[in-house]
Amino acid sequence: VEDNPFMQFGRKWEPFIARWVQAETGILHSTWLIASADDPTFAATPDGLALDHTLTAEIKTSGKPLDKVPAQYRRQVQWQLFVTGAEKCAFTWFLRGEDFQPAELEPHMQWIGRDEKEIKRLITVAERLRETLCLDSI
Repeated sequence: VEDNPFMQFGRKWEPFIARWVQAETGILHSTWLIASADDPTFAATPDGLALDHTLTAEIKTSGKPLDKVPAQYRRQVQWQLFVTGAEKCAFTWFLRGEDFQPAELEPHMQWIGRDEKEIKRLITVAERLRETLCLDSI
């Protein structure tokens, strides 16, 4: 993916947002690729992880308010909760102004809990994808 100003804004502000998340929740910033204990071919990269692995964080930046967490982010969070074994995620977003400067002083945060039905569906999709790509021998 070619770098663009939207991605640059997100990378620039993620450490600030992560410090805010840690102050609010105790969740530490993470850049790790974490493999599932159940199946190491299933992995995720949560933006934050509590030391006891019961909580994760996902950080986004947006040019418009996220009154409702978009479906693709909800799926991403559910996959992360599955992989890490966590119970809930601090979904955090930071509003970007038109001039690529922060539009507000603080991020917004919403807790998202585990959805076992969605996790089961995501596992099924991942297993089908792995079969289609002939990755069973990994």
